[in-house]
Amino acid sequence: MDSPIVVTGFEEPKKITGLSRIHPVLVKEVMGLFIRPLFTSHVISEDEMVTRLLALLDAVGMRSVDITFIRINSKGACAKVGLSSVVAEDYAIQTQMDRNYLQHLYDLSQITDCVDLLRIDRLEKFIHLEASDIKPKKCATPPECHEPRSPTKMTTPRPPRVHLVKKTSTPKIHPCGCPQTPHYILGEGLGSENRHFIYLWMETSWRDLEGFSEDVGVNVCGFLNSGGGVMCVGVEGYGKVSGTLFSEQQQRQVSGWMSEVVKRIKPGIGEDEYSLRFVSVFELTAEQGEKGKGGAPGAKQAAGSRQAPGAKQAPPSGAEFERRDTGRRVLEICVKPSEPVTYPENLYSYCDKLYLRRDGSTMEIKPETTEMVCKRKKK
Repeated sequence: MDSPIVVTGFEEPKKITGLSRIHPVLVKEVMGLFIRPLFTSHVISEDEMVTRLLALLDAVGMRSVDITFIRINSKGACAKVGLSSVVAEDYAIQTQMDRNYLQHLYDLSQITDCVDLLRIDRLEKFIHLEASDIKPKKCATPPECHEPRSPTKMTTPRPPRVHLVKKTSTPKIHPCGCPQTPHYILGEGLGSENRHFIYLWMETSWRDLEGFSEDVGVNVCGFLNSGGGVMCVGVEGYGKVSGTLFSEQQQRQVSGWMSEVVKRIKPGIGEDEYSLRFVSVFELTAEQGEKGKGGAPGAKQAAGSRQAPGAKQAPPSGAEFERRDTGRRVLEICVKPSEPVTYPENLYSYCDKLYLRRDGSTMEIKPETTEMVCKRKKK
């Protein structure tokens, strides 16, 4: 987990705030992405561009363990992104081919003034290019393409995942909006729990969920007293998506079960203060249709998912990825942000006990601690 993310310009190193280990390297790898055209330097700084590229890579499922370097060329308005495995490269290339799907994951107008011309190619074709070899393309689309999107038109990105390689503090995840996750990928890594994000894992469905009533109630109470948050039921404790089998009847029963859980919270909360969503879990497969490239025509093999690229046999270059619904679901329990009006009377309690979220855990507040918390909140 100590492999560095290296960020440099094409000609000289650029230090980017927030990355733990930054130094120039001699690029030898050929696995990765070549992205162009980006905003030029007079529109946006290289530091900010790297931040936005990391957000794009995160949205399409690239963890920091997948990324070996990022190099920005302001003059050529392009970037080289090194990846650690063929699986990660193939997945990223396949994802960007469906431009509408990519736009749903990340608002591309954040990195380019012409979304229609944005190209993401394999790095091996461009690894030896220097700054002087690249001329940024001019956008031939109407002027309205250059205008930033209005908030009503912007797509909602997936909840951000934690980059485990970077030595950062607990990440700041905006308290639930609530997230409109389009789907999860079986085996993908969502990162660590934090103040506004928690995972609950159960192997089967309804019986286990009923047994989780106290855990859910305690965490809902903690979120209510700490600015909101999201529980993902069907994700293992270290952030690996496995999903849980819920029949349609059980999905309908969950709403009633949740109502019973929140009845134990005082003062009472309404149904508009939390939401429940069942999100599909897909499995990625790589379909290969030519002989002599590792399998029979039409044979499918697992792509190794986004959680650990390279953990399984890498699909051959040019493989086409397919998404298959596993029938499993991740239940997102979203607690919307709320601020008690008076203290300590309006702090929320579950079964007469007060709870707060701190970093990645929910802790009970003792009476003496409550007074200190209330004084701090009043300031």
